Amino acid sequence: QQEQQEQQEQQEQETMREYSRHERDFQRNLQRSLSTSPDPIQVTPVFQGIGTHYADIWVGEPKVAGEDPQRQTVIVDTGSHYTAFPCSGCDSCGEEYHTNKLFDISKSQTFHKNSCSECSPGGHCHNNQCEFSQSYTEGSSWKAYQAIDKFWVGRANHDQANKDFSDRYSINFMFGCQYSETGLFIKQLANGIMGMSASEATIVKHLYDEQKIKHNLFTMCFQRHDYYEKDQGVGSGAMVFGGVDTRLHTSPMLFVHDLKATGWYTVYINGVYLRDNR
Repeated sequence: QQEQQEQQEQQEQETMREYSRHERDFQRNLQRSLSTSPDPIQVTPVFQGIGTHYADIWVGEPKVAGEDPQRQTVIVDTGSHYTAFPCSGCDSCGEEYHTNKLFDISKSQTFHKNSCSECSPGGHCHNNQCEFSQSYTEGSSWKAYQAIDKFWVGRANHDQANKDFSDRYSINFMFGCQYSETGLFIKQLANGIMGMSASEATIVKHLYDEQKIKHNLFTMCFQRHDYYEKDQGVGSGAMVFGGVDTRLHTSPMLFVHDLKATGWYTVYINGVYLRDNR
């Protein structure tokens, strides 16, 4: 029995060494990938949230020279269509819990609130503005008005690499300026949410339509950390717009047939396997 226990401990140690090696390789390849995004794909980091992963977005053109655009953080959600985050005037929207202050529409010279005649699909005219809303299976919801502003997915800091992203990948994009939130949206780490379903409303589709990326597709590579950090974030993987970055791969790609061309990604699941993390 003691011999079996020793063999098991030895096997666990070998497994951890192998995991550490893959972890080091991944981190090295991830940093290389994030430092050089080969055209025409965009590689951006994703960060560890509270039970989610989130991305950094930058919104608006500052009215005051020398000021940075406003950073917001959004959960990357393949199960919804719209991008939305709380804007100035959103009461009880959890600003003290989020990574950033609410988006201040008065500080962006390029901000445009959609009028009733400019409603995008999903919106309706109410209170002389184009409004829309979204509810989620776990019970959270939000209400917002539609707006358009300069928008790009970038990095945690507005450094030179982030400025390069702005030059190459920023577009005028419709999002929701939330004025009401319920449930987990109030206390989550990220400010808002970015829908990544197969919808016309997503950032990926708009980047493709404006020929910023070559293909209408995205890929994500996740890590899991048991901690998070509010200001700079804990890097937990990468998201690629327009293609794949094989530098992050440790094995060949596997493909599965999507049963629906639009809306939610729908596949047959034959089985689910859980790994023992002891």
